[in-house]
Amino acid sequence: KAVLQEESRRIATARLEDAARLAAAGRDDEATSALLELTGWADLVGLLVQLAGWSGEAPARDLAERYLGALSLEPGLEEAAQRLLSGTGANLASSLPLLQSMLALGTPSLKAARDDYCSRLDRLLASAQYGESERKALDAAATQLGLPEPLARKLALDAYYGWLLDLTEGFGSRSSDAKAELERSAELRACLQLEPSAVGELYSNTEIDASVLSACCDALAPGSEYEAMETMQHLERALDARPGVVAQILRTS
Repeated sequence: KAVLQEESRRIATARLEDAARLAAAGRDDEATSALLELTGWADLVGLLVQLAGWSGEAPARDLAERYLGALSLEPGLEEAAQRLLSGTGANLASSLPLLQSMLALGTPSLKAARDDYCSRLDRLLASAQYGESERKALDAAATQLGLPEPLARKLALDAYYGWLLDLTEGFGSRSSDAKAELERSAELRACLQLEPSAVGELYSNTEIDASVLSACCDALAPGSEYEAMETMQHLERALDARPGVVAQILRTS
C-alpha cells in the first residue's frame, strides 16, 4: 500500500506538472489532453485501491481524490496549473473535483482556511496534548473551515515533519526532553490521523526518520552497546521508521 501510494503520487505530480508546463507555453489543447489522461490514470489508481479493499467500499473516484489529493508541485508551476484548471471546458467537468483535490494545496480560495488550520496545528504541537479531544477538535476545525480531507491530512503531515525537524535540532541542546517527545510520536500520528503509507512516503522522500534517530544516537550517554541498541530500537518502533534505519545508524556510529 505504501509503495503504491508513494509511486502514484509521484507519477500524478509529474503528469500534473507536465500539463502545467504545456499551459504555461500556451499549448492549452495539449495541456487539456494531458489532464484527461491524468484523470483516467487516477481512476485506475482508485480502482486498484478499491479492489485491494484498503479503504472500505468507497467509490474508485473518491479513493483517487483521497490518495492523490494535495500534491506538491514545483515552484512556478502551481499558478499555471490553477489557471489551466479554471479554464477547463465541459469535457473535464466531471473530473473537476478530482483535479481540484490534487491542486488543493495551492488553491487561492483555500488560503485563509489553510493558514487557520496550520495555526491550529502549531498550537497543538506547542501544547503537547495529543489525545482524543484534540483529534476531534482538529476534525471539527477542518469541517468548519471547509478543508478537503486530503488537504487537511497533507497539512498535518507537513506539521509532523516540522515537529521531527525541531526534534532533530533539539537533541543537540535538550537531548532528554527531545527523546521523551520522540517516544510520543505514535500518539501524535494518531492524533493527526496520519496513515502509515503517508508517513512512509514522507520518510522515503525526506529521510527525516534517519536524521532524527541519528541525532538521538549521537546524543546518547556513554554506555553499553546493548543499551544503545535497545534504546534505539525502542525509538525506531515509536517512530515507525523504515526497516533497517537503526541498524544502519548503529553500524556507522
